[in-house]
Amino acid sequence: KEYRGNDQSWLYKYAPEVNERFKEVIKYHNTDFPKAIEGYLGIIKDYQHDDGVLAKAYYYAATVYSMMSQEAEAEECCEKSIECGKKSGNVRCQILSMIQFTVLKLNRMNDALAADYVYEALSLAIQNHDEDLLHTIYTLLAQIFEAAEDYETSIQYHRKGIEEFVKGYPDAATAHVTTYGARILCSS
Repeated sequence: KEYRGNDQSWLYKYAPEVNERFKEVIKYHNTDFPKAIEGYLGIIKDYQHDDGVLAKAYYYAATVYSMMSQEAEAEECCEKSIECGKKSGNVRCQILSMIQFTVLKLNRMNDALAADYVYEALSLAIQNHDEDLLHTIYTLLAQIFEAAEDYETSIQYHRKGIEEFVKGYPDAATAHVTTYGARILCSS
């Protein structure tokens, strides 16, 4: 059964006023990091009763901390987002936070922990028909195997990542296909 684009039952439903708050804060992502963090901490303070909202606020806060190169804070927010995502059923933010946590761990050369999180993200994405994120997950898996010098497995995951990308974005120019994955395939 093809779920892409028509079954979004796995998406957490936010109240309209929460969406407005997020829209307000997202404006500052590229212009004013401290103001963005302040906005997310405000949402976290006001929505202690809603783990689904907290999962998203922590995920976005982690993103901003990551852009500020504050990795310890980013990791802490990812962990909180994953925890809140599990409690609330906000699977999308849980998967996104696992992907982000994987990247942070890879940056710190902690490949074993990165692999645990990315495999869990893969399993959740498949279970919840969230195909949109599969190409990113497969590309991360490819990077982990490449770091372990298992190039054959790495290439298999890059191929899967590219297949998923093309499935999800059939109109995209091939230039947009993870150039990283494409480069590895070309060199093999």
